[in-house]
Amino acid sequence: MVAGRVSRLGLVLLGLLDREARAGYDLVKLFAETPMGHFSDSPGAIYPALKRLEALGLVTGADHDTDAGRRRRVYRVTDAGRERLLAWLRQPVTRAEMQRREGELALRFTFMDSRVPTEIVDAFLRSYETTAIEVADDLAAYLDAGRGTEHGRFTVDLGLRNYRAHVAWARDVRRERAWTLVRQEA
Repeated sequence: MVAGRVSRLGLVLLGLLDREARAGYDLVKLFAETPMGHFSDSPGAIYPALKRLEALGLVTGADHDTDAGRRRRVYRVTDAGRERLLAWLRQPVTRAEMQRREGELALRFTFMDSRVPTEIVDAFLRSYETTAIEVADDLAAYLDAGRGTEHGRFTVDLGLRNYRAHVAWARDVRRERAWTLVRQEA
């Protein structure tokens, strides 16, 4: 494994490049035209992140000529990059992520399709569900204690409903995945 810290943007770039080799411009467009824009649609962030990933040996870039006669650098994930991506995907879900980086968790789950072993996906979903239950239980306890203002309690109730929806989502996905695996084995 290559040493060096990889930013959240860098991890997202590894996930995208693991699916398909792309030029920096393609990545900028992807961030600008999809809900992923909250990670970055700025070439001022994406190109330096790609250079850092390349310097760490997590991606390789090769220059190619386009039909329009321009050169573009196309990036691919290396074996070390794929290992770093899998290490990120294997991490258990934390309260901080659940409460502050929900979009990042959704992307981690998205990057788990087809190329990631089933046990990693199952562990992620169990961790996601368990963490959502813990946060929901804490919010329910707060409401049961009768603390906060009237509007504050309504706001905490909104959060409680949100985390209960996360629990239901994780359970539904686990159930659907189990059913899909059973059908595939039949």
